[in-house]
Amino acid sequence: MTDLLQLTLLILTLGLTAGAAFVTFKGFGLIKIGWLNFSRLKDLEKQTQGTKDPLRKKALQKLIEHCQTLRGQWILKEPDLEIAEKTRHLAESIASIYHPQSDAPLMEARLGKLLEAFLELKTESWSSAS
Repeated sequence: MTDLLQLTLLILTLGLTAGAAFVTFKGFGLIKIGWLNFSRLKDLEKQTQGTKDPLRKKALQKLIEHCQTLRGQWILKEPDLEIAEKTRHLAESIASIYHPQSDAPLMEARLGKLLEAFLELKTESWSSAS
């Protein structure tokens, strides 16, 4: 082989190796996030099966539905990234389970229970991240 062909093959091999290492490194983060989301969904499903309270069961199912919808998308669209609006909508839909006759179910939700839910979510997020 000529020196130029050997040099070209060497550069191509190094480039492919570096590219594979980069994809593997970056891909690991995506795999880790995917697994974390999957395990959280399984935990929610266990809680759903373990609860005797029918309202809590419906609320957990609503939360699981929401998470599975987002998880099923490969690329999130811009409206999916409006976190404050999506969180408010989810909280309102869960509050409507507990207050079905209300015109403003979120206003009737007990603030303590809502804060407890967010604190539980924060605690789980921190413990899963470490």
